[in-house]
Amino acid sequence: MNEGNNHDYVLITAASPQSEYSERESSSLLRSENVDFIQPFPTNSPIRVIGYYNEFDDIRKSQLSKLTHAIVACVTMNSEGELHFKNDIAQREFLSTINKSKRMENKLKVMISIGGYDNSEHFSTVMESSRNKFVDSIVSFITEHQIDGVNIFWEKPAESKFRYSEFLATLSEKLSEQVRTDDKQYVISIVVPRRRLSGWGSGFDLDSIIDNVDFINVLSMNYYGPLPDEWGHKVWPSAPLFCENDRPKEFSVDYTMRYYIEETRQPGKFNLVIPFYVRLWKNVGEKLKESEVYRDVELKVGKVEGEPNMARRIAEQEGWKLTPASWDEKTKTSYIYNSEAKTFLTFEDERSLAQKMQYVNERNLGGVWIWSVHTDDEDGTLLNSLVKNNRFSQVGDNNYTGSQPNSSTSKRDTSPKQLACEKRVVGYYTEFESVDITKHQISKLTHAVFAYVEMTHEGALRFKNETAKDRFMRLKNESRSVKSNVKVMVSIGGQENSQHFSSVTEDSEKKAVFINSIVSFLKEHKIDGIDLYWKGATQNDKWKYIEFVRELRQKLNGTENKPYLISLTLPAPNIENWEMAYDLEESLDDVDFFNVYAMDYHGPWDNQWGTPAGPIAPLYSTLDSRKQFSVDSTMKYFVCKTKQPSRFNIVIPFFARLWRNVKEAVEPGQEIIRRAELTNNKAVGNPYMSRWTVADQKWELTPATWDEESKSSYIYNPHTKNYLTFEDEKSISAKIDYVNKSNLGGVWIWTIDMDDDKNSLINMVKHQR
Repeated sequence: MNEGNNHDYVLITAASPQSEYSERESSSLLRSENVDFIQPFPTNSPIRVIGYYNEFDDIRKSQLSKLTHAIVACVTMNSEGELHFKNDIAQREFLSTINKSKRMENKLKVMISIGGYDNSEHFSTVMESSRNKFVDSIVSFITEHQIDGVNIFWEKPAESKFRYSEFLATLSEKLSEQVRTDDKQYVISIVVPRRRLSGWGSGFDLDSIIDNVDFINVLSMNYYGPLPDEWGHKVWPSAPLFCENDRPKEFSVDYTMRYYIEETRQPGKFNLVIPFYVRLWKNVGEKLKESEVYRDVELKVGKVEGEPNMARRIAEQEGWKLTPASWDEKTKTSYIYNSEAKTFLTFEDERSLAQKMQYVNERNLGGVWIWSVHTDDEDGTLLNSLVKNNRFSQVGDNNYTGSQPNSSTSKRDTSPKQLACEKRVVGYYTEFESVDITKHQISKLTHAVFAYVEMTHEGALRFKNETAKDRFMRLKNESRSVKSNVKVMVSIGGQENSQHFSSVTEDSEKKAVFINSIVSFLKEHKIDGIDLYWKGATQNDKWKYIEFVRELRQKLNGTENKPYLISLTLPAPNIENWEMAYDLEESLDDVDFFNVYAMDYHGPWDNQWGTPAGPIAPLYSTLDSRKQFSVDSTMKYFVCKTKQPSRFNIVIPFFARLWRNVKEAVEPGQEIIRRAELTNNKAVGNPYMSRWTVADQKWELTPATWDEESKSSYIYNPHTKNYLTFEDEKSISAKIDYVNKSNLGGVWIWTIDMDDDKNSLINMVKHQR
C-alpha cells in the first residue's frame, strides 16, 4: 500500500454524506495565510477524480473513463466482521463495473466502500472483538474480486478512536503483505467529517492514521439541509467554498480543509467533496443578515419541506430549471431563489466547479470525490466540467486577493518584524478555552505551557477536572509529534488557584509535598518544566517564595540527568506594589526565565478601575499621570534590577477587549485613552474575548485606528460608544522590534487557544529558527 507516494494518482475513495475537517493556503482565489511548509505536487501529477456509486446506479463506461477511482457501496458488514453483498442488484452492478474497468485505458482503480450512515452500527463491536476477522474479510474480498482497494466510512468512531487507528494499521500491514504475493498495489482510504460541526472529530487520531491510508475523503458538505433537525431550519449552500463575514467560519469547505492540512501538512492526502445533487427548500422567507443565501425557512406542521439530495435528472423531470442561476460571490456558489413560490435551490454548476477546482489546484490538494456520480444529468454536465479543469487551469475572474486591514490614521505598508534567532516564543494553552491547540501552532513555539494544574491546600497537584486533563494530554501528545524542540511545561497558580501558595510554602511538610508532587508530575508525564504564577503574593511572602523556588531547583537538579526548567510569571511593578513580593537577585540562579505580565493596564473591570478605556498592552504610555502603565516602563524596571534582559519575556495578548458606554478622550489629542461610564461603579464590557468569540459575535477588527505614541491599535465607534482594543500586525511588529532592540529573551502569548481559526496572530509572531 504505497500508491499515495508515487504521485501517479494517489489512492482511494469515499462513502455517504456528512463529514468534517482540513487546512493550508495559497494565492489568488484563496484566503492568504503564511503557511509555507507545503510543497507543490510534481508537475506530472494529475488530481484524483473519485466517483462514488451506490448499488442501484447505472454505472456507465463514459463516466468511468473520466475517473481515476470508482467507489461502489455494494457491501455490508455484519456484527462478526464479515462482508456480504447488500443484494443481488448490488452484486450485479459491482461485477459489471469490474468488467468495464478492465476495458478502460485510464488505469481506473475500483474500490468498495464499507460503512456510511446506514451501516456503521457494528464498527465498535467488530473493532473490539473481531478486528482480525474483519481485516481478513476485506483482504479476501479484494483479492477474490481482483479490485484495487477499500474505503472505510465509520460514521462516529469517537469512543473507539485508538481501536480505529490500530485497525487501519493492521489492514495496511495485511495489504502490504498481499502486495508481495500479488505484485499489485492496494489502496486504503477513509472518510472524515466536517470540522467542529458533526461532533465526530474526536474519533480520528490523524497522527496515527495518516501513514496507514493512501488518501482521505473529506465530507466538506451538508452544512445545512432541509432535514428534520436544527440544521433544516435555515437555507445555506450545500458546500460553500468560503463563508460570509457574518457567518461562523466553520460552515465552509475552506475552514474544513484548512484544519486537516494544517494538522498533517500533507495536502496531497486529502480530497474535497463535490456534491452533484440539487438541494431544494420550500417555504423560504426573507434573507438573514443581509445574505442572499442565508434565509429563514417556515415549518409546516413542525417540519421542513424540501428535498436534500435530488438527482439532476429528477430535477429536470419535475420541471425545476437550473438556469439562469444567481451567483453568490462570498461563498462562491450558485443558487436560484423564487420569491413568489418561496423555493430555494442550491447546486454546483460550471462556475462553482471552476472555483473549487482552482482551490484544489492552488492548495495542492489530492483531488476531489463526487457524491455521487449518478446524480449528474443525462449529458454528464458536471463530470465533464470537472475533468476539463486540470491542475494547471486558472479561473481567471473573481480572484480573491487578501487585503491588509486599513487604519484611519496610518496605512499598513510593512510586514511584521521577525524575532531574532534563539528568541523564546512561549505559548500558554488553557484548561478553560474550548479550542484545541494544533501542531501548526506548536511548531511556532519554543515552549508550550499548559495553564493550569491545581494545587490543593495540602500541596498536592491535580487536574481541575477531566476536561483539563484531556486538554493537557492533547497538548503533550501533539507536541511530541511536532518536528521541533518545543519544551512542554505546566503552570501552577493564576487568578483561580493561588490561594494556597502562602500556607503551603510556610509549612515545611506541605512544602515538601508540593515539591515532590511537582517532580513526580514532570517525571510521570515526561515533560520539561514548571511555571509558577503566584498571583497576589505580598512582601510578607517574599522569602517563603525564594526558599521554595531554591529547594525546588535543588530537587530538580538531583532528579535524573535532565535539565528541568523553572519559569516565574511576574506582575507589572509600580502599580500596586506587587513587585515587593520578589527579590530577583536571589532568584536568578534558580529560575531559567521570567514571563512578565506586562498587560491589563486598562480593562473593563467590575470596580472603579474599569475607567478609562485604553490599550491592553501599550508599548509606551500616552499619559504623564500613568507612565508606569506601559510595557516599556515595566520591562525597564526588571532589566535595570538584574542587568540580564535575555531572562525576560514580554507578553503578547491574543484576546480582544471591549468596553461599552465609552465617551470623550481623557486628554485632548489622546484619543486612545477615553472615559468609560460606570454602572453601579462597574465598567460594562468583556475583558477577555478570544478571536473565536470576536468572530462569533460579529465584531469587526478592521479598519483599526493606529496610535503612534503607544504603538497600539483600537476601534472606537462614537455612535454605539463601543471601544475595542487588540493586537494586530502593526502592534505585534512593534513589540517584536522592541524585543530585538532591547535584547530581551522573547515573548510569551496569552493565550494560544484565543487565536482565530486562521492562526493569524501566531503566524505574525512566528519564530525564525
